[in-house]
Amino acid sequence: MIIEKLGSDNYKLFQDELKFIRESGLFFTDTHAHLHFEEFKDIDRFVESALENAVKRIVTIGIDLDDSIKAKEISEKYKNIYYTLGFHPHDAKKFSKDLLVEFQKYVTDRKMLAVGEIGLDFYRNLSDIEVQIKVFEYMLEFARINRKPVIIHNRDASDKVSEVIDSILDVDERIGIIHCFNGDKKFLKWALDKGFFISYAGPITFKKEDELRDTLKYVPIDRVFVETDCPYLTPSPMRGKMNEPAYVVFNAYTISRVKDISLFKLAEVIEKSFLNLFGKVYE
Repeated sequence: MIIEKLGSDNYKLFQDELKFIRESGLFFTDTHAHLHFEEFKDIDRFVESALENAVKRIVTIGIDLDDSIKAKEISEKYKNIYYTLGFHPHDAKKFSKDLLVEFQKYVTDRKMLAVGEIGLDFYRNLSDIEVQIKVFEYMLEFARINRKPVIIHNRDASDKVSEVIDSILDVDERIGIIHCFNGDKKFLKWALDKGFFISYAGPITFKKEDELRDTLKYVPIDRVFVETDCPYLTPSPMRGKMNEPAYVVFNAYTISRVKDISLFKLAEVIEKSFLNLFGKVYE
């Protein structure tokens, strides 16, 4: 189920399945990366590495206005990279309503897929809680007005995240993605009922995360996404290295084993779900 070591029997089976996917022309999308961060200065190498692992589409996620513009600039250089507009809760103290006017300039860009990441983080509290909530409300309203999916950050704030979203957004099959799902089953039920897709990052591959893997039995396969959140949360068996989009296939393989389906089938379903959420993306 988990690939603990390169060269293991599980790893060899994974490589066989991945080869079949590459040869078929099917592929995976890393739905949450930060490929415009400084860690990826040699970006060509990381894009090529992703392609070698059948990761042919990458969404690089904005975390404030300047950062979102950097994400846009990367997307302009690579046909297979898309971006989002976001304001991370850590930086909520830096937000002003005037920024929404600047964000609005990019809404009609065909490569801008969603509003995010946005949300609440009560674990680190790098911005005041009330300020986080107010910024979250502004960004949700911005997404609603512009009819864009949202990408939600939630850390130790499940009840408030759901409360704020319920106050602004209706149930919608294109509402958005719960980024790096943390295993909270009550929150999971709410998110699925609301229409969200559930995205699993590197922790789904960690040996001690049996409870997180157990949540997959509650998530329909057509509501699952995979992400790296790179350069963070490197999956097994690559832990100890900096995370990169190529590694999202390890998350996918673990999910396929838990769900008892082929990696090929999972890739097929995820691609259909991606197009259902974002429409026919600009190629």
